[in-house]
Amino acid sequence: MGQGLNRDHCLEIVGLTKNQLYYKLKGTKPGRGVSTSTVWRDPTTLIHYQVDNKDVVQKIVEIKLDPDHTTGTE
Repeated sequence: MGQGLNRDHCLEIVGLTKNQLYYKLKGTKPGRGVSTSTVWRDPTTLIHYQVDNKDVVQKIVEIKLDPDHTTGTE
């Protein structure tokens, strides 16, 4: 834009929209807090339980490492 090109032509060259050019990150929105547990429903009894996230991650790792549960993606 400083070389005599108009704004819209410059944005078209670099592939940005006007919103992306003028967006100012405020950083004031509070996000959701980090959870330490996950709600899990037992498929046989349909009862909900609170399960630690560590247990959930461990179960996911076991499933991912099991060659019988491959999905074709890595």
